[in-house]
Amino acid sequence: MEPMSDLYNTYVKFGIGNGISPLLEVYYNSDRSKEFNYGGWFQSHSSIGKVKLSNGKRVESNFGRIDMNVFGKKILKKSALSVNAGFNKHKVTYYGYNIYTIEIVNPDTTPASQHYNQFHADLDYYSTHTDSTHLNFAFKTGVNHLKDKFDMQETLLRLSLRMDKFLKEDHFGGEFSIHQYMKNTNLDSANNTIITLSPWINLYGKQWRAYAGTRLVIDANSSGNQSTFYPIGSLSYDV
Repeated sequence: MEPMSDLYNTYVKFGIGNGISPLLEVYYNSDRSKEFNYGGWFQSHSSIGKVKLSNGKRVESNFGRIDMNVFGKKILKKSALSVNAGFNKHKVTYYGYNIYTIEIVNPDTTPASQHYNQFHADLDYYSTHTDSTHLNFAFKTGVNHLKDKFDMQETLLRLSLRMDKFLKEDHFGGEFSIHQYMKNTNLDSANNTIITLSPWINLYGKQWRAYAGTRLVIDANSSGNQSTFYPIGSLSYDV
């Protein structure tokens, strides 16, 4: 048997470009294991230089982007559990404007920059049966929060469960999910919840395959509830 190649845990990259734009990336991953895996990464790219406009004026054009993430996975007997969490921040500078327009740019009312902060965390728990006669499942949940410089905020909470199983030669399954969107009053006055239900069935013959299912989506918010129903189907035949 051919021996396995060496595995390096860490990778680091650094550089700098014109306009004084440094770049840094760091990656880490655990050693090989049949039971668990974990790691993380960090990325940063920014600039603190200036650009020259058409009127000859040199103005600040700073931007920056930071992304970081950590993750882990645990292998159980007939299932697996994985988690990950991360944060990213993006900053931009609004340096360009039309010098030929008669409109006067008011620095007191026109934003000079914007930045976005985002945090997310996710958890997945799913079966790893190799025998198709077992009931397979995948449970997922997570949170995502976004905020900008002007205190516009939105938080997403999500939850989903997918299940499927073979009964003889027929394959049954479905998915149920809930997404809850919460916003502050600076962004929107109403929160909303989206509920999705998607049952389906796959039928198999010697030369044909058929798929049938439905997708029901309910959007519940302060102004009322809206529901949409989608039938889904397909039929194929080998010739």
